[in-house]
Amino acid sequence: MNVAQPTTPMPGAPEPAPETYGAAELLMGLPIVAEDLVGLAAVRLGAAVAAALRAALDWLAGESGRARPLRARADDAALEIVLEQLDGRALHAAGEALAAVGGSLGRVESARPDAPWVVRVPTQAAREQYLMVIEGGLPVALAWPAVIHIVMASAAELSAGLSAPRVPALVEGAGPAAGDTGAAEFPVILLGLGLKRGYYVAERLVWRLPAVAIETVAPPPLAGLSHAVQTEEGDCYWVADPAWLLQSIEPPALEVPPASVWAPPPPPPVLADADVSMIELLPDEVEPLSAAAPRATEPPAPAAPAIAPPPRLEPATEASPPAAAPAPPQPEPVSEASPPAAAPSRPAATPPPAAAPSRGAPATSPSAPPSRPPSSSPACSSSRDSWCARWIPPPSSRASSSAATGRWCAWMSSCPTAAVAST
Repeated sequence: MNVAQPTTPMPGAPEPAPETYGAAELLMGLPIVAEDLVGLAAVRLGAAVAAALRAALDWLAGESGRARPLRARADDAALEIVLEQLDGRALHAAGEALAAVGGSLGRVESARPDAPWVVRVPTQAAREQYLMVIEGGLPVALAWPAVIHIVMASAAELSAGLSAPRVPALVEGAGPAAGDTGAAEFPVILLGLGLKRGYYVAERLVWRLPAVAIETVAPPPLAGLSHAVQTEEGDCYWVADPAWLLQSIEPPALEVPPASVWAPPPPPPVLADADVSMIELLPDEVEPLSAAAPRATEPPAPAAPAIAPPPRLEPATEASPPAAAPAPPQPEPVSEASPPAAAPSRPAATPPPAAAPSRGAPATSPSAPPSRPPSSSPACSSSRDSWCARWIPPPSSRASSSAATGRWCAWMSSCPTAAVAST
């Protein structure tokens, strides 16, 4: 390959930095998984790529928006957005917008009709990444964003067919011949651009390498090669244009229904008169009901007992201890010589002076003298079945300044010796 040295910019004239946008800011507002969004902090996109990507994602979301979160992943050359579902009406428009910036749209697995969708676009990097291969002795570089996946397949597997169409070879006669059943394996690269996908078969796989564009003295040797790039080791490769490689591939017939739009559930059905039919029973089909047992009446529930209110408690007052009661008078024997006489009338007894109340004690009324038992006559009856009583005044010799009380004398029958004195 005849190549020329790259032109050196003039001193003091730095190249203008391209306008770029952060992938995380671009996808703001979309339901991206949180941990995936963190990994996009350092990813930058060119202005055209960022506009095409956001427009495609908005179109594919449909009117109902995203029902499930999106997954995002990126490397140093490409950004991928995985969608579980999309609106089929915007599929072709999104594919054309992505193809204009070197992006692609398709199933994650071409063999699975229900597989998720993946949007793949190039990122802005200081050095572009390429997949380096050899075809018919010609070094070829494939843009890494256009590479979907790489597999190794034998000639027999290639003859059996692939899940996607096979793109024509750049070098005539390169690759396994038709009907070859050898065991040798070849690298098979699935390329994507827009909605188109096709397999490119090479003779040898070098690997993915960064490279920079260089100017060549001679034009590219074959159609489909755009320009030359050079790796850090100094190796030069011709860049193959994915659009030229896939120009003969027809877009797949994708029948994707529109995204479902939420609608309120229908109201429950209402029965009309025409939906109801009467059930007629004949007399033979009716059995009389047996006499029902009388319903037992339950006894009334006992009334709840009335609860008396609690007694009102008066505040306790400090009282002095009660005064000692005076000693009762002792009975005196009645003389045997004194005959029973009629009980004289009871003189007025002088009430004893009341004891001085203790300080703080409540005032009390003086004790009343014992009541006199009634008698039918002044003299006692001589009946043995009756009791007699008479009043005996206190002797004058025993009078004192204290209480002087009389006594009642009672006896049985007419014997005064059997009398019992009582106070």
